[in-house]
Amino acid sequence: MKLRIKDNSIRFRLLRTEVQKLAEEGKIESHTLLSATDPAGRLSYSIEHSSQYKVIAVKLGGLSICVTAPTENIVAWAKDDSATGLYVDQEVYGGETLHITLEKDFACIDRSDADNIDTFENPNAKHC
Repeated sequence: MKLRIKDNSIRFRLLRTEVQKLAEEGKIESHTLLSATDPAGRLSYSIEHSSQYKVIAVKLGGLSICVTAPTENIVAWAKDDSATGLYVDQEVYGGETLHITLEKDFACIDRSDADNIDTFENPNAKHC
């Protein structure tokens, strides 16, 4: 799972097996170790779904970022090969907007096959 944060946007890109695992198991997570001396000094990021969630949203707790989503949204997205992503806006402090994106990770057209393992077929590859 790739995580990109820029200004007031957060984007997760998931490989094929990650999308499948999320849909089937209800949660995927990853982390990035940020400390040279403390194993607890890591940024954790996850996506989880439940029928209890009514909208897609981001929760922040310490060094943990979690996107929560309704099960129906995640399962439908995972089953539909033509569905690129889920895109929502969340109001945050001060009336600002956080743009949340969950996307399938497509194969890069200009990369080797090794770099494209487990990615989704790029819809633009047919136009090259």
